Amino acid sequence: MTNETIFWTQIGTLVAYIISVFYLYQLLVKQKDATIDSKNSTIELLREKINSLKEQLEQAKQSSPDILAERLSKRVEILKDELKTLSEDHDAKKEEISAKEQEIKKAEEKILELNKQIDEAQELLKDYICPHCKSPMTIHDYFPESAEINGREIDYDVVVTEYECGLKIVDGKETTKCGHLAEVLSYWKNQIEKGSS
Repeated sequence: MTNETIFWTQIGTLVAYIISVFYLYQLLVKQKDATIDSKNSTIELLREKINSLKEQLEQAKQSSPDILAERLSKRVEILKDELKTLSEDHDAKKEEISAKEQEIKKAEEKILELNKQIDEAQELLKDYICPHCKSPMTIHDYFPESAEINGREIDYDVVVTEYECGLKIVDGKETTKCGHLAEVLSYWKNQIEKGSS
């Protein structure tokens, strides 16, 4: 497996992770809104029931025996307890949502840190990959050469760097072109043509 494949796999994984984090965040927010709306509507219904039961209780107290009034009073108390429980659940959901938002914030911070590490790794790798197609370096060595200048023979070293794609650089000059350069240029030319049409 080449370094380029590993690199792009890591980038793909990172992008998928970012997308999934944002997707989960959206789901969480939607769920939070739906839960809050549901709780609010339930609370409103219970309040209406309580008011209705209070009116019935008043009517029952005025027109029927004490047993009916007592039952309605108990029912009002039960509904009040349910209302209190629902309010507490609403607060608990808020805390849970807050905790999830903190988790998302921490994940986003980790993503930023990973991006920084990837940038640093790319900076370190640039000396070891083809400047055109990012193929890995296969040879980087010094070879002795000699030349005659003014009747004297001088020995010196020549720096030779070769890459998997066929690019060969001798003392800073490209002696053999990148084998993938034509493909890369063709790809970008097609992209530009597609963009302008």
